[in-house]
Amino acid sequence: MSTIYHYTKGYNLFEILKSQEIKTEAVTGVRLNPSITNFAWFTAEERFPRTALPCVPKMPETNLHLHLGVQKPDVDMQKLASHIGGVWRFRLNRLDFKSIQSWIGSYHRQKLLKSPIGKVNEMVAKNVGDKQELWFISSKPVSLAGMTLQQLTPQGWVDRADFITQDGVIAVANIGGSDISKIMIDSILQRIKMALPVPDYLMAA
Repeated sequence: MSTIYHYTKGYNLFEILKSQEIKTEAVTGVRLNPSITNFAWFTAEERFPRTALPCVPKMPETNLHLHLGVQKPDVDMQKLASHIGGVWRFRLNRLDFKSIQSWIGSYHRQKLLKSPIGKVNEMVAKNVGDKQELWFISSKPVSLAGMTLQQLTPQGWVDRADFITQDGVIAVANIGGSDISKIMIDSILQRIKMALPVPDYLMAA
């Protein structure tokens, strides 16, 4: 089990691609308690983690609370993609990234389980069907070098770009006619459409 993924939404792609790294939660601000769970998260699961689902008002089935019961609502991922600028993931070989470690058995998990929020997080993940034994974390930002960007399509996951190191610099190799610049622009346009914050320097351009 060396292949793992970092799943993300289209509206988050710009910042990841611009910085050329997957940052930890304290930087991205996606968690309410970054001081407790300040990691970059990965999983070996072949599906988008339910605990990471964005809650889309027009898709009530994306509400995480509805996934806590015995009956799990079905989430049409293609429909979800149309609302969030696509469903994406970065594929990588975890053995090539020294800062990435298994969540199960880690010191960080043991520490988190001693707090009330840790117990709740653990319970929620279990109840919605996420497999924590397949989770991996990094307490440091993880460079995109060595990763492949994939997009979920009606035909399945499709490679869009490889990130390779050339003379110490990360270079992008577009795949199958994809254009990483267009992907970044589309990400920003999606943020504007959803009334999400956009970097000030882009708004001033």
